[in-house]
Amino acid sequence: MNSAGSRSAPRAGLWLFPALALGGFVLLTQQVLSRGPMTQADLPVHDLVTRQHSAALDAAMTAVSAVAQFPVSAPILFASAAILAIRRSSWAPVLACGIPLLLLSAVTVTAKVLIGRAGPDRTPGTLHVDGTAYPSGHAATAVVVALLFVALFAPERRRWRAVASCWVLLVGFARVYVDDHWLTDVAGGWLLGLAVAGTAIAVLRRTTESDSISPRA
Repeated sequence: MNSAGSRSAPRAGLWLFPALALGGFVLLTQQVLSRGPMTQADLPVHDLVTRQHSAALDAAMTAVSAVAQFPVSAPILFASAAILAIRRSSWAPVLACGIPLLLLSAVTVTAKVLIGRAGPDRTPGTLHVDGTAYPSGHAATAVVVALLFVALFAPERRRWRAVASCWVLLVGFARVYVDDHWLTDVAGGWLLGLAVAGTAIAVLRRTTESDSISPRA
């Protein structure tokens, strides 16, 4: 009885994390649509980040943005998962990456179209003008790819978690620096990515636990 209770607590925590991230995304989206208090930092942060430019930093942040985009990083993750699936003789890694990536793409594109927020390179703060700023697809993709990479290949290594976190932060900075997104666009992408990746990781861990305790013939 106590053993079952001790196992159920971590499982509940796995589902709580993506639920909180999804709630945060919904709240932030409401703030963006209503131009609420959470969006007030967008312009000051944008001005601070873009105040000083250099050729080297421009090139570096452009390269980061290029690598972080969905058509580049998503296939890399999927190919890595496919190799892992072959080695383990299991479809779980492929499904754990393929389904979240498809879901992330669908939700991101839908949100961009419905909200239509303009980025800093257009009229500040405008909505429903065929803009595609919110949420940041690069930021969302960076979170999903980084977290799933760690979950599949280095789940117990804190160093890789730190590397993944730094990559996510770097991508967020780059998207503001290259003048494509506001801070809340990036935050929205992060929250959406956390919701999707968190759900995928929870399902993956539950599947792994079920396989480990199932009776073998």
